[in-house]
Amino acid sequence: MHIGFIDIPIILVVLLFIINSKENDEIQAEIITALIGIIVVTIIFVFFFEIKKTFDDFSKTAIPALVVFCWIFLYLPFAGILPSAMFYLSINSEDLVMYERMVVGITALLLIVGLSLVAVLVHLYFKRIDFEKKFKFIASKVIKKMAKIHVKCDFNIVNLVY
Repeated sequence: MHIGFIDIPIILVVLLFIINSKENDEIQAEIITALIGIIVVTIIFVFFFEIKKTFDDFSKTAIPALVVFCWIFLYLPFAGILPSAMFYLSINSEDLVMYERMVVGITALLLIVGLSLVAVLVHLYFKRIDFEKKFKFIASKVIKKMAKIHVKCDFNIVNLVY
């Protein structure tokens, strides 16, 4: 499945529109923002599709969690909040400065929370790997000690005890 073939005509039409509309810079900025959003969303979709093909075991739990995470912390800020804020707050007015600051603050807050969640999840993943290494080391020692007293056991049984 090649998503790029779907986006190429859209991107070409948008680029042609940008080149032809030289009189209004605000429209060009809004179209460029939407174009960047389309490209980012397509790259993330292709990434998810490849992950789902590669890791079919985790596709029932990990992929939905990743999709929810990306909707909240990537799509919402970059494909929702920023383009619509550029569209509605493009008027030069003193009254809209507070709203522009709120949009930037909310977007930054969403990105910081998203990065924090990724850092916590990566930390937990590496802790789990470290725990499994320790378990295998301890379980192998327990299996050897049990073999000396003529008791047969494997990792599954030691896991129940540990």
